[in-house]
Amino acid sequence: MPLAVLRAAPFGLNYPDYVYVKVRSRNINGWSNYSDTNIASAKVLTEPTTMAQPTRGSLTDENLIHIKWTALVDDELRGSEITSYYLQWDKGTNSVTWYDLVGSGDPYMDLEYFATFGDITPGGDYNFRVKAENEFGLSLTWSPIGRITANSRPDQVSIP
Repeated sequence: MPLAVLRAAPFGLNYPDYVYVKVRSRNINGWSNYSDTNIASAKVLTEPTTMAQPTRGSLTDENLIHIKWTALVDDELRGSEITSYYLQWDKGTNSVTWYDLVGSGDPYMDLEYFATFGDITPGGDYNFRVKAENEFGLSLTWSPIGRITANSRPDQVSIP
């Protein structure tokens, strides 16, 4: 039985619920008694939890934004290793419109990204968000928004 069936109504199971089963058989003479409940249960596995907020990396300057995020571990994985991270940014629209950076087409496994677009304005504020993906799908919700400011160019020096 697919996990999607167990997660839907009427069961409504979620990670880390366990599935215990009994079975019986039927032939032309009728139904057998139920078996004993299985001892080795199966854990319901799901898509990963919500990621932590992406942060500004130390290599950010006026032409490059260095974005970092933290890997999910243990129970945050929900039973399956991460297969990709999905990163978006708002190009300075104050989260009105989101644009894909990595992970939406090809899998992306790094825990950082370097945005080096002509769309970066020195001193500009940009929002980033990230999701994780495993074999069961993408995190259901985006990470909290990480607001990162590009460095400003220094002011012109006065005449010596």
